[in-house]
Amino acid sequence: MHDTDPLWNHLFDGLRGYLCLAYRTPTGFLHEYYTWPDEREAAARRASELGEQHDTFFSVRLFDEPRRKKDVPGPVQALWCDLDSPIDPVDWPDDVPWPTAIVESGRGWHCYWRLDAVIAPDEAEGLVRALVERLGADAAACDSARLLRPPGTLNHKYDPPRPVMLREVVDERQPVATFRQLVATTGRRHESLREVLARTIPVGQRHSVMVRLAGLLRGDAQLEPGEILAVLEQVNRRCEQPLPSDELASIARSASKWPVNPTLVFSNGQHDFICSLQEKSCEETKIPDAWTPIPVTELSGTETTVQWVWDGFVARAA
Repeated sequence: MHDTDPLWNHLFDGLRGYLCLAYRTPTGFLHEYYTWPDEREAAARRASELGEQHDTFFSVRLFDEPRRKKDVPGPVQALWCDLDSPIDPVDWPDDVPWPTAIVESGRGWHCYWRLDAVIAPDEAEGLVRALVERLGADAAACDSARLLRPPGTLNHKYDPPRPVMLREVVDERQPVATFRQLVATTGRRHESLREVLARTIPVGQRHSVMVRLAGLLRGDAQLEPGEILAVLEQVNRRCEQPLPSDELASIARSASKWPVNPTLVFSNGQHDFICSLQEKSCEETKIPDAWTPIPVTELSGTETTVQWVWDGFVARAA
């Protein structure tokens, strides 16, 4: 089994066409084409081989002829987005389903949504633009001839090169109508997770809501997968149609990969660790053996001089 198999099967299963592989050389991009599904094994081997030495990419859709051009027709059954950095599940917009597949690109995330129907490339571009607007993704990655990195290769922009890895893939199909609704609605206030959990969770939001909740339980409460799963099982009862137990377990396991939230400080003996989600690193800080409380009366009697930029609202250097 090749590293690309789970992702490519997810994106192209049941389709026929030309899969484009491309790799960067000192003189520019070179392209190779493989018929899908007949030459899938050869394409996977070639991607792995190229990825060792070059920045390697694949087309997010198939083409009816061996030309990677927007105007070349071809079937599309998955949408895509290029995120420069991961998004905390708690901050994920409530009207955008959680991706059915995520690839860690060496810098950010390449997200995919498997659809319940095949659509035309032109419509796919419009739906991707709506996703880009909601998620703050790379606006240059909307075109239907887009190339993204396949898992199992290396991102050679960094020294040493960073691995491109498949983070998760879920055997789920999202309704095309969900994404068409994104195009049709703009400026809608997104619900907080608290508001979502206060009502019955519809079928189209189950996975996204469970992922957001798992991220909160991991990030703020530092729960372990088994503890997260126990909470998810309780909340699952509020779904219009509960998710399968194996999908809940997968979400709980995936959430354990998340570091704690940026502002969270947790005790570890004589030290605390302030962890940054973006940097995925921890700054170790010494904490005292005991705290000396200060009465509120003393604080209220403290005199300070404030230089106001906007009197009573904005202070200088604060």
